Amino acid sequence: MADRYFIPKQLLLKYDIQKQVLLESKPDIQTQSLLQYLARLALSKYAETDVITNQILDRKGKVALELSINVYKKILTKLMRNNFVDLSKRVYVTPQEKITITSKNLFKTH
Repeated sequence: MADRYFIPKQLLLKYDIQKQVLLESKPDIQTQSLLQYLARLALSKYAETDVITNQILDRKGKVALELSINVYKKILTKLMRNNFVDLSKRVYVTPQEKITITSKNLFKTH
């Protein structure tokens, strides 16, 4: 871990979290709550994917961006499903999941 995070001080105060706690691989309840809040916020932004990608005229660029977004969204949903219990373990998208994501994107009408 790079010992860096980008969370507004107001949120740390709201959830009563000390900076050093964020660097722990097994977050406490407050940190899990904050991470769930940030994850839901990110998912709401991911819901706007079409608004962003529809402005890209280059088809290859558009597809690449959509694939990236969907892979990161999948990783985030896995973290959420596990309630951010152990952040020391790598979370990734399996090859089968990548095929599914790619298929959905390629067959989606643009």
